Amino acid sequence: MESVDEFLGRQRYVAVDDDLHWRFHSPIAPLQLRAPAADVERWLDATGTLVERVMEVNRQDHRAAVRLKPALTPMWRRILWKIRPKASRARMRSEYEAVHDRLYGELAQAYEAYDEQTTGLVERVQAKHLAAQRETEALVRQELREREERIATLGGPEDAVWAYCVLEKPDGQRDIEIWVPALDDDPPAPPLLANVTAREIQAEIARERDERPYTAVFWSLNTSEAMRERQGDENPYHEDYEDEAEARTWEELTGERIEQLPTPPDTGHGSGPTGTHGPSSTYGSDYGAGGDYGGGGYTGGFGGSF
Repeated sequence: MESVDEFLGRQRYVAVDDDLHWRFHSPIAPLQLRAPAADVERWLDATGTLVERVMEVNRQDHRAAVRLKPALTPMWRRILWKIRPKASRARMRSEYEAVHDRLYGELAQAYEAYDEQTTGLVERVQAKHLAAQRETEALVRQELREREERIATLGGPEDAVWAYCVLEKPDGQRDIEIWVPALDDDPPAPPLLANVTAREIQAEIARERDERPYTAVFWSLNTSEAMRERQGDENPYHEDYEDEAEARTWEELTGERIEQLPTPPDTGHGSGPTGTHGPSSTYGSDYGAGGDYGGGGYTGGFGGSF
């Protein structure tokens, strides 16, 4: 059989409006729901009644407990407490415990009445959570499908799906941008080659660097993301992310290791592949919906000694 402590310790949902929400100091954001007006009114009335009853129980318990806490009483009562016989103190504690037990029982009755008056609330909240969970799972499945499609679009060593162009900078430096047209739009400069294999572009990079050995190489945003995903890397700001993910994919497609950003020896800086783009796209969903009340998970008790 469930004890009083177990009954009061149940997790409960409370229906709140703007007038009631401030009474609940919870880090849990309210869950916005819609329900028939009659149900909303019934749930709000039950919450308001419960809050007032719990506050009254706390006030009565505090008044009864003050006699056992001299620091909370006027000076003359503190002096009286010090000279009070031990037997009298024991009697006062026994009286307080009797009051406390009575109030504890009244609190349980208040929660029992609340549970009876809020029928349907738990089921509606759980249905909302289930719908949100299913939507999240659907988004995850969609993201996985899109990820697999992006990776497949890169093709293999023999697939002619690549394009590249050369970008001229004002300082005379040249960059080579590489992309898969199915993933990225063309950059400002027109493609020099399109619908070719990665190996063919690698040959063009070699010819370019024969004349300009410090020409940088990078990949367009979505193409870069797909190349990272092919290596299992998703977020360049994650601690496990490796800057060389694109270079590893390029090596798989061309058979050659590429240095993305060659550095002249007189700069004093090391050379090596570097990341070129921000984090991969993420997905999210706002599950909030307008409504007349919000429900949040709270355990039994509203502060005080209960």
